[in-house]
Amino acid sequence: MPPINASYLFTERKADRALRNERFKEYYKEPQGPLFVHDARRGRLRPAYELDHLGAAIREGVDPVGRALNPAMPRYELSDTDVANLYAFLKETYPSYDKGVEPEKLHLATIVAGPVDPERAEAFTGVITAYADWKSKSYHTDKARPGYSPYYRSEFQDSYRDWDIAVWRLTGDPKSWPEQLERYYQKQPAFLVASALVEGDYAPIAAFCDAKRMPCILPITQLPSENTGPDSFTIYFSRALLLEADALADHLGQNLENAPEKGTIRQIYHQDAEGRKPAERFASAMEKRAPEQKIKSQKVKSGKAPEKSLEKAWRKAIKAAVAGKNPSSTLILWPGTAPEAAAKALAETSLPGDLMIYVPSASIAAMQAQLPEGQWGHVRAIYPYDKPDAYHADAYRIRAWLRARKLPIPDWTMQLQAYYAVKTISFAMGHLLSDYYGSYLIELIEHDIGVGFDPGPHPRLSLGSGQRFGSKGAYIVKFDATNRKGVEPVSDWIVP
Repeated sequence: MPPINASYLFTERKADRALRNERFKEYYKEPQGPLFVHDARRGRLRPAYELDHLGAAIREGVDPVGRALNPAMPRYELSDTDVANLYAFLKETYPSYDKGVEPEKLHLATIVAGPVDPERAEAFTGVITAYADWKSKSYHTDKARPGYSPYYRSEFQDSYRDWDIAVWRLTGDPKSWPEQLERYYQKQPAFLVASALVEGDYAPIAAFCDAKRMPCILPITQLPSENTGPDSFTIYFSRALLLEADALADHLGQNLENAPEKGTIRQIYHQDAEGRKPAERFASAMEKRAPEQKIKSQKVKSGKAPEKSLEKAWRKAIKAAVAGKNPSSTLILWPGTAPEAAAKALAETSLPGDLMIYVPSASIAAMQAQLPEGQWGHVRAIYPYDKPDAYHADAYRIRAWLRARKLPIPDWTMQLQAYYAVKTISFAMGHLLSDYYGSYLIELIEHDIGVGFDPGPHPRLSLGSGQRFGSKGAYIVKFDATNRKGVEPVSDWIVP
């Protein structure tokens, strides 16, 4: 079903007889019945819709020449005023393609924002740009093949576009990112943003994409925008740290077996947004789930010598929480962008036997690297990914695809997410045909995500109408040196 917009409704559909006959002879090589030939030659020709035509279509189910529309189309008894208002609205709905679309080229962008490790940034952009190059070459190969898909070729050949992808790098304070994005956009508008690798608050990027009505598909970020509604132009893998905070609150507060038996739950968080926001979210979620439970929060911040002072501050805060006057048996750490400092401080602290420590998924690697295995039993992590032993055949194909292009794999999970993002875009583009409208692409992805392609790492990716977060849950895991990913679930899949 094409998008119902101004260019579709208010343009006359007339025959290009020479082109139609040429394509009919070229593509349909086998004899067809008389009704098929009649319908194919006639087409659905009609004049442009006028006000009266629109009213008749909605009320009676007939097109401008009186032909019955599909019986599945709903009919509505609208007043003349309602029809006039709808007509005026549709007149303004996508009179032309969105920006970034040229006759032979589709301009896309991908974003690297914040202090991303250079090796990770290169690995991320390598996946995105390699896929775009491969996709463009595949288009040219398909178009050049004489016998390519005769039934569909007449629709596809005019919709093919080369993928021209630009890397937009954002630096400095996130408050300056909209201005940097505007400069990139003015230089060359993009039809969509094919994923993003963001360290810091994604909200400024989300607001920019919404303002430009430019889809941003599956960015990799720990802090998605909290102002995400059904009209947002960003589709995320999950709510990331905010999801982890909610899942942990569910785990601790859902029943007496999981709730702490004594003492106050203490949480220590780094001063940056990646530490502060999940701590605030956890406290708010616990207030709703277990209002009688006391939560004590403490902020850790850097001094004049950031690395040494931060590690010292973490050590002091952890020691006070586990060995002070009122020690807690449940400690939550939100290290933000400095998990190594928290892990080193924890490794140097003597831990009581009944202490249970919870950390976010982004801190797992640092904790396993710094903590002696004797402390592993004290630690649990929130894990918004599939089980370590889950089998995904598509993941093996992607790894082979990366190796065939000699792309290094320093961060497999991140690169798997990047590939999934561009593959999802490609799949939706196959249904988009020539209707290059951002909101229509979003609608197609709502239907297509998680269908027929599942490489992991997130289980159960799905979207309902207006939903913007594909994965809705997480596990609580323990550290396990015998497992290939170093973790083992100790809970069911938690959907807060």
